[in-house]
Amino acid sequence: SQSRYGHSVIGDGVILNTRSSVEHDSRLMNFASLAPAVSLGGRVQIGERSAMSIGAIVRHGIEIGNDSVIGAGSLVLKSLPSNTIAFGNPAKIIRERPLDEPYL
Repeated sequence: SQSRYGHSVIGDGVILNTRSSVEHDSRLMNFASLAPAVSLGGRVQIGERSAMSIGAIVRHGIEIGNDSVIGAGSLVLKSLPSNTIAFGNPAKIIRERPLDEPYL
C-alpha cells in the first residue's frame, strides 16, 4: 500500500546492504537491491529487480526503471528508463539490458 507523506515504501524481497541509506518519501519496488554504501536522496524510486552497485549515489527525485543496473560509484543525476545499464559520474546509459540477461 502507498505510504503517507514523509515515509518510504520498501517492497517485497528488497535487499538493503550495509551502510546503505534511503531518504524520505522513496520507493524501492519489489526485489530491488542496494549494495553496500548506496545512498538514495529523497523521493527516489527504484524499479522492480533493479540493482544499485557499491557506493552508487542517486540524487533527490530520480526514478530508475525496472530491471536496470547502476554501476559501482556512479552518481545518478537524471532519471533512467527500464532495462538499462548505466554508470559513471555523472551516470550515463551504456547499453540496454535484454530481459533474458542474467542479473549478475
